[in-house]
Amino acid sequence: MVQSVLIREIKFYCMSKLSLFVLLLSTFSIVSFAQTINGTIADLQTKQVLPFVNIGIVGRDVGTVSDENGHFALSVPNIASTDTLRLSMVGYTTQIWVLADFLQKHEAQSTIYLTPANVELATVTIRPHYLKTRILGSETENKAFTAGFKINDLGSELGVLIKTKKTPTFVRRFNCFVAHNSYDTLFFRVNIYDTQNGKPTHNLLSQNVFVEKVGFKSGWISIDLTPYNIEVQNDFVVSLEWVKDLDPNVPKDISTREAQRKMRRGEGLSFSVTPLGAPILYRKASQGTWEKLIAPSIGFNVEVEY
Repeated sequence: MVQSVLIREIKFYCMSKLSLFVLLLSTFSIVSFAQTINGTIADLQTKQVLPFVNIGIVGRDVGTVSDENGHFALSVPNIASTDTLRLSMVGYTTQIWVLADFLQKHEAQSTIYLTPANVELATVTIRPHYLKTRILGSETENKAFTAGFKINDLGSELGVLIKTKKTPTFVRRFNCFVAHNSYDTLFFRVNIYDTQNGKPTHNLLSQNVFVEKVGFKSGWISIDLTPYNIEVQNDFVVSLEWVKDLDPNVPKDISTREAQRKMRRGEGLSFSVTPLGAPILYRKASQGTWEKLIAPSIGFNVEVEY
């Protein structure tokens, strides 16, 4: 059985009505039947459920995010029983399992508990009065060139590499330009990652940053990050993560063809794109491998002080 997953579709519209659709596809073969892991994730101390936890097979495009009730359903191929399953969330200790061991220990519908991480208090930084403010990234507002997520692709991320001057840099605000949106409510998680060789490594945030917009159709979304005291020393990646079903009527297992049709009808969400700029970085599922798209660049930027 062969499965194909459409991750994103980038549309270039020209006045001559010539359209070029660049589809990023992931195809993998499964030699045996898939198995679905169902469960609920909760806090070990409070026993309260944990929404939006990342669950996935490390390095594969097999992953998801727990819903608002802490429940998740992850379909995994039996052939991957020796692979690594990782559960992670900002503020909690990451759990890493050999998939076969996890399946043996946790029965269907069982509850998995995450342990709160010991968060060190942030070092007090004295900022000089001569800090400079800059916008790093793309400020495009073009609605003719767009890029977006696959519909209901929980756990997928879309980001951009931000280059710094290798000096202490304080991230004050994240901005993204929405070209088109057909959803009633937008809900995403903002992530900021340290980098190595231009690829994201570990998350620099000590707490979750969510953005929610009701009735928003087009324009700039701006998220104030000053309360989080984010200081970076090197180049970093800022991303949006798809963590919530924005349209419950769309099935999670929507086919590639139907996703393409919906995008061409203007359904879903798309961001402004410019032919030149910082590379787009994306991954197709929670715990998946990050990929880089050199051109075009997406309408994401950050306001920083340095």
